Amino acid sequence: MSEQEPTEQDDIAIISYLETKFKNLSQHNYDLDQRRIYLTGGISEKSCLRTIKLLNYLESIDHKPIHLIINTGGGDAEHGLALIDAIRMCTCEVIGTATGGVKSMGLPILASCDFRIATNNCMFMWHSISYGIHPSSIAEHDVELRQAKLISKLVNQVLANNTNKPFNFWTSHKYLDFDFTAEDALEFGLVDEIRGVVKKQ
Repeated sequence: MSEQEPTEQDDIAIISYLETKFKNLSQHNYDLDQRRIYLTGGISEKSCLRTIKLLNYLESIDHKPIHLIINTGGGDAEHGLALIDAIRMCTCEVIGTATGGVKSMGLPILASCDFRIATNNCMFMWHSISYGIHPSSIAEHDVELRQAKLISKLVNQVLANNTNKPFNFWTSHKYLDFDFTAEDALEFGLVDEIRGVVKKQ
């Protein structure tokens, strides 16, 4: 029995599907069919909330692995901690892939994934937590400093718990940005594997 030729309605349905898929990738940073979430740009309330919702949605469908592709210069630590908790509570295996650059708050987010991959040209950076200073009063400065120290302890503990470097290693980089390569990240236990780009023959 021969296959039926696709109708015009079939073509329209396929085009609509592809347009939706492209829109999701270009505007919303996810590919549900491949169970991929792209965390790119700054770590913010918006990007973390979107990622958490997508993790929860994909977890509700089935328990296949979820791929989190990370390329970020860092951002808001508190919203990043919320995303870390969501990753750790997710019953699906979350596979984190570091590519381009993973810096600042991107490091503990990557570290919290169940399996961590770095592309061979990815660069990493860690530094101390930054906080805003409002000069209206010394008391307000003291409060913000105390909050920053508490958050710093939490994120450094995430790195210590999920790498082979101790807490003091991550807290020792207080004043300068600490840049390192994918090979260093593998040595530190921040990633489990480095993958190169394989060109098609």
